[in-house]
Amino acid sequence: METLVDAAKSVLETARKERMALAVVAERSGDALAFFARSIANVVGAWRKNDAGGFDAAKDDGDVQSLYIRRGDIESYLRWARTVK
Repeated sequence: METLVDAAKSVLETARKERMALAVVAERSGDALAFFARSIANVVGAWRKNDAGGFDAAKDDGDVQSLYIRRGDIESYLRWARTVK
């Protein structure tokens, strides 16, 4: 698992390097990092640590700082993002 914020940073960097259409949309949103964090959570889902030390599917509560994503889901998200025109 990786924090959603770290995943968003990685995706933003990749999107800029590859000149993806979503990079332009994210930049125009005013907060590209938050744009990608929300987008990742909406497209592939996110997880929250539970009291037992495991993870539960996160509900959309707007608190991206405490959310996690599976590493494999980052590649899934990037494959999806590359198809957006």
